[in-house]
Amino acid sequence: MQLLIPTFNRSAKLNRTLEAYSYVRNEHNTKIIVLDGSNSEHRKNNIHTCKKYKFEYHHYGESLSMLERVLKHLKSSTVCEITILGNDEDVFLPIYLNQSKKFLVENSDYSSYIGRYIT
Repeated sequence: MQLLIPTFNRSAKLNRTLEAYSYVRNEHNTKIIVLDGSNSEHRKNNIHTCKKYKFEYHHYGESLSMLERVLKHLKSSTVCEITILGNDEDVFLPIYLNQSKKFLVENSDYSSYIGRYIT
C-alpha cells in the first residue's frame, strides 16, 4: 500500500503531517511518498523533512497541478496493489488504512473506498 501526499508551498503543514506518520509508520506498513510542486524555499524545507522522517520525496516542478503530479508519479512508479491519495494536512489513522485495504482486497469489484472523516 502506498500513500501519496501532494504538497505545494506548505512546508510547515507537511512537516507536521509527516511527523505524525513517523510515529505510526510500522502500524500500517504503508509507503509514504511526497509529491512536491513547491518553490525553492519550501522545496528545501520539504526535502529536509522527508530526509528527517525517512519518507520518499519527488519534486515535479511548480508548473504541474496536483493532479498532474499524481498522474505523472503513478505512470512512472512501480505498480502497487493499493494507492491512497492524501494531502499535506490530514493524517489517516492506521486502523482506517487497514480497514480500507481489507475492504478493497475482499471486494475486488470495487476500485475505491471512502472511509470516515473526522474533523
